[in-house]
Amino acid sequence: MEEVKLNQIQVRANNIVTTAHRYYNSKEEKDAGIAKKKAEGKLISLAEDKNLPFLYQKVLNVGPVVRDIKEGDIVKINPIYYLDRKLVEQRNSLEKDVLDVTGTRVKEEYSQLDYTFPTTVLNGKECLLLFDRDVEFIIQDGDAYCWHVHPNK
Repeated sequence: MEEVKLNQIQVRANNIVTTAHRYYNSKEEKDAGIAKKKAEGKLISLAEDKNLPFLYQKVLNVGPVVRDIKEGDIVKINPIYYLDRKLVEQRNSLEKDVLDVTGTRVKEEYSQLDYTFPTTVLNGKECLLLFDRDVEFIIQDGDAYCWHVHPNK
């Protein structure tokens, strides 16, 4: 099957396309960065550990129905619609044989949270495919967006 390379797209309705800047550009870079922080005794955020996109991104394309957001805007993304919650059975628990009143083993579960953002590749770069409802606010003035505090950005 031939790979399709996208150079430019026109999104529909209330969709927007943004950059997808992340903490690290590759798995090797992520592993090295996490190992360095651990060796220095620094805290590692969940977003950094999972290499999630930053919440501040640049808008690359907007659909015809989108109001107030235009190409080139720096926006703060609200990731709530992309949160996945999975129930995972707990392993290595000290209380493996907990029985309920009927004598059946009680399954110990906990919630595991993760974010799944829809993406595409344009001109060889990963981009987020979002809706206008996902934009919390637009940065209009200031140096507030610095792609978080990251030495590689």
